[in-house]
Amino acid sequence: MPPVLSIMMPVYNGARYLRPAVESLLHQTFTDFELIVVDDGSTDNSMEIVASFSDPRIRILRNGDNRGIVYSRNRALAEARGRYLASFDADDIAHPRKFERQIRFLEEHPDFGMVGCRVYHIDAVGARLKSRWRLGAGAAMIPALQLFRAYFIQSAVVYRREALPEGGYAEGFDIGEDYRMYYDVSQRYRAMNLPEYLLYYRIHDESIQHRRPDMLEACETKLYQYIYTPLQIDITHERFRVLQHLKHRKPMGLQQYHETGAFLRLILRQNRIHRIYPQKILWKVVLNRRVKALYKLLLSFFLPLDDKAHQD
Repeated sequence: MPPVLSIMMPVYNGARYLRPAVESLLHQTFTDFELIVVDDGSTDNSMEIVASFSDPRIRILRNGDNRGIVYSRNRALAEARGRYLASFDADDIAHPRKFERQIRFLEEHPDFGMVGCRVYHIDAVGARLKSRWRLGAGAAMIPALQLFRAYFIQSAVVYRREALPEGGYAEGFDIGEDYRMYYDVSQRYRAMNLPEYLLYYRIHDESIQHRRPDMLEACETKLYQYIYTPLQIDITHERFRVLQHLKHRKPMGLQQYHETGAFLRLILRQNRIHRIYPQKILWKVVLNRRVKALYKLLLSFFLPLDDKAHQD
């Protein structure tokens, strides 16, 4: 019998954090799963660590050379047998009841295509940080919210197999392949984050977001172009900067505040024409962004514009 859940873990030189990540999956209270580990051309002892676990639920696939995250995720998808699918990064740690809670939710809510959870942040050595991730908007708000940011975290999400778009993860969206997947699924199915902390998300300097900020910016620009295409809004360099100002917790100057207002009004105007999102819901999301922009403007009177605001 195929397992209920397929957990898919791409690995490239992940030896430093890999053992606790795998252990957290093997110690789940939900046990009917397979763990598909895709070795993306690692040159360290990552696969020796995985092979040291004598658990029949683990399957190792080898790319031979480094093919990239999208190729590796799609290879795992092609091999997955479960009716539920979960991508899990090799440096994160799952709460023991994570999949039990999420599978139960999806079983009880067949109209949901995916479900995430709240997240604790940990550092390179596994110590809890003060910051945490607790986005808890209702399912009706999430499609519009994802105009501005990814509303889920890769390792936190479980998908219903039929909710995934044909072809799986989109080629050419390395780094941002997860954001595009959340967006695609949430446009066709309901989605939300459970109000429970079920994942420990590791923040460290070895992640590709820290190592390749140029690659991250290029990918984000491409993502926003894709996301705003249904509204027929072209993401120019200036509009991309507005989106960055809205996303990051930094003070905002007066010019940035006015540019933000113009862009938000454009979104509402284009949606009235193309009717992609319920206008009332989009209006609430846009108003929330406008209020946050005002807060950042007021903050600029007390902090230099290059200082970060405090975490929520």
